[in-house]
Amino acid sequence: MAEEKKDSIYIRNIKKIVVNDNGDSIYLNVSDREMLLNIQGTINVFYEMLKSDDLASKSMEDFNDMCDKQTQTIDKIFGENTVYKVFGTNKPTVTALIDFYIEIMDIVSKYVNAYQTKLEETINSKFGKKYLTRKIRKST
Repeated sequence: MAEEKKDSIYIRNIKKIVVNDNGDSIYLNVSDREMLLNIQGTINVFYEMLKSDDLASKSMEDFNDMCDKQTQTIDKIFGENTVYKVFGTNKPTVTALIDFYIEIMDIVSKYVNAYQTKLEETINSKFGKKYLTRKIRKST
């Protein structure tokens, strides 16, 4: 008896990012709009806090609070213990956070741009042809 062919759909666009010499990784789901928006929003908030006019008047406690909020958000976005995996500590400095955000922005941009290109190609080729074929069959 012939084996029945099973239907399946597997759509994943998760990228593994190695974050330290031990080979620990974090994952970026390029298909997850919420994740991408959370990353962008977190970086925007951090940037706005740093560029404020009263930066020179901030105390060490203010910087600690700001960094703690950022590290909590990073762990929420990328998963528990991400901060420790990336920085080797749960209390990274402001400059370490800036370095991380610069690196993650470059990585996100690379994958989002590639995803955008693939999306445009898919819409213009495969999806467009399927859609038009189905639409033509339906109307006849």
